[in-house]
Amino acid sequence: HLSAADLAFCQLEVALTDSDPDQIGGLAQLSPSRVYAPAGAVKGRRTTSLKAGDVIDLGVDKAGRPLRLEVQSFGASSVTLLDVNDRILFAGNALGVQGADSGWTPPGGAAAYKAALAQWRTRTDGRYDILYTARNHQWLTSPSYVDQLGQALDKVIAGGAPTTDSRVKPGLKLVKSDGAVEVVASV
Repeated sequence: HLSAADLAFCQLEVALTDSDPDQIGGLAQLSPSRVYAPAGAVKGRRTTSLKAGDVIDLGVDKAGRPLRLEVQSFGASSVTLLDVNDRILFAGNALGVQGADSGWTPPGGAAAYKAALAQWRTRTDGRYDILYTARNHQWLTSPSYVDQLGQALDKVIAGGAPTTDSRVKPGLKLVKSDGAVEVVASV
């Protein structure tokens, strides 16, 4: 049997990093007690809209330290969540899809995305040691992936970079960064 306090502790809270229908389509199946989401992503009485600088307070961790996720906006419809204590960044789709054949297209185009990335980096660089992204071949990556993403974007913006054919999305041409396989980015 669970006490009322135990039940309150077990309530599910969900944080969405963007308004991608793939991420929010099954939300109703979870019956969360609270949904944190970028502004306009989900409507409902138990939804808290997130914006840069917001903090999601999750209580304390096992060591008694405050467990908080700091929100950083990324473009109009995405946020990242930074666990300051453990130096972990949850990026969701905001930083694309890692890999040599991702088939990812930057929202708004390479130049606009690169500008948003530069702004975001002023608030986050040096503050995390592990990066969790979405839809990748591995669960976590190094912060150097962000450098590789910037490099691939620079190549696209400059034009004339060598391209490869995507196996994931036939007909799509990819520009890759020069990084090692565990941090390579392609756009």
